Amino acid sequence: MNAARVSDVVAAAERVLRQRFANAGASLGLDAAERWGPQDPDSLRRLAEETHRLNEERRTLEAAIRERAARVRESGEVAVWSAAHVRLLDAFIAASAGDENASTHVSVASEERAAWETFSAEDERPPKQNCFYVTYDPELYEALFGFRPEDA
Repeated sequence: MNAARVSDVVAAAERVLRQRFANAGASLGLDAAERWGPQDPDSLRRLAEETHRLNEERRTLEAAIRERAARVRESGEVAVWSAAHVRLLDAFIAASAGDENASTHVSVASEERAAWETFSAEDERPPKQNCFYVTYDPELYEALFGFRPEDA
């Protein structure tokens, strides 16, 4: 795997973006628990508290992403960040080719890829990422960003 590592500025922005990805995954899990989990008062109270905590965390992460994305824009490295994600998404799409059960995954990844291709220095923050259908190759991710996706 021949991948050029991004700068520390891009890696720092990516780390916060990956934290938002984890937050979205946790929120999705809470949504499922609310719909199909225990409905007793204690369980519902805990879900409400955790949902509130995740919403607060998401607001903090969104502000941090805007700040980190501004640093990437100032460094002139938006295209580098975008190209890294396009490469990851291309790898995901290629790995899913031929899997008839992955058509939704590929469609979502293709839309995400298009969003990263059009991401530019004028954008306040990078594209949203799908935390359910799209996964990145952890080794390629680490080669590009210097840390594994789960270590953000």
